[in-house]
Amino acid sequence: MFKFKISLALVLFLSACSVRAQQHPQTDSLVKMMVEQNTLTGTMNQGTELVLENKMEQANIFFTNEIATDAGSKEAYFNRGVVNWAMSNPENACRDWSSLLALGDTAAFKLLDKNCHGNMVIEDDTIPKKVYRQLFAQKKDAKTLSANSGALNVADQMPQFPGGDKGILSYFKNNIMSIKDAQPGTVYVSFIITKKGKVLYPYVTRGINASCDKEALRLVQSMPDWQPGKLKGKPVLVRYALPVRFSTK
Repeated sequence: MFKFKISLALVLFLSACSVRAQQHPQTDSLVKMMVEQNTLTGTMNQGTELVLENKMEQANIFFTNEIATDAGSKEAYFNRGVVNWAMSNPENACRDWSSLLALGDTAAFKLLDKNCHGNMVIEDDTIPKKVYRQLFAQKKDAKTLSANSGALNVADQMPQFPGGDKGILSYFKNNIMSIKDAQPGTVYVSFIITKKGKVLYPYVTRGINASCDKEALRLVQSMPDWQPGKLKGKPVLVRYALPVRFSTK
C-alpha cells in the first residue's frame, strides 16, 4: 500500500478550506479522516505552493501536467483530488481517487467509501463498493501472482489479448528493448482492462530493478486493445496481472 506523509502546511490549508466550504458538509469529515489516516503528501512543490496560495485552478493545472508526464503518479492523483474537492467538484475528486485505487493504493478505499457514495469511477464505468473492494483487496498470496490472479472473481470470460497467449509472447519478443543493467527474472504488472478493452493504470506489483520495471510498464502501456472480459455475456471492467520475463541471453 502506498501512503503519503502529512504535510503540516497542507493540513492547515485544508482545515481552513473546510471552514470556508460550508456548501460541502462532508469536507470537515474528509479532512479529519485524511489526517487520521496519515495520507497527505509531504512533498512541497509548485503545486502545493499554489494550493497554499489558494490558487486552485493553477494547482489543478499543475497536477494535471504531472499526471500527463507520469500517468502512474499516485501523489499527483491524490493531490488533484484534494484540489477538486476544495473547488467543490466532488465528481472529479472521486475520479482522481478512483485512479489512485486503480494504481493499487488501497488507502483510497476510505476516500471512495465515505465521500463518493461508495462508487469507483473509471471512464464511463461506475463500479460499486462490493465490486471494487473485491477487485483490489490485498491478496494473501501476492508473491505468487499469476496472469489471472486479479480477475477471477469478477469475470466468467477472461479478457483476451489479440492472438491469445501466443500473441502476448510475440508482442513482448518483438517490442522489448535492450537494457544495459537487465537482470534475469520476472516483473509482475497489474492493470485494468476496461469494458472497451483499453489498458489503463499499469503499475508494478513485484519487480527486478528500476530499468526492468520501467521497460515492463512501457510494454504494457503500449499494448493494443484487448478483447474485454465478460460477465453473463456483457463486457465488464477487469483487473489483470501479467508477468513480463527478462533474461540476459
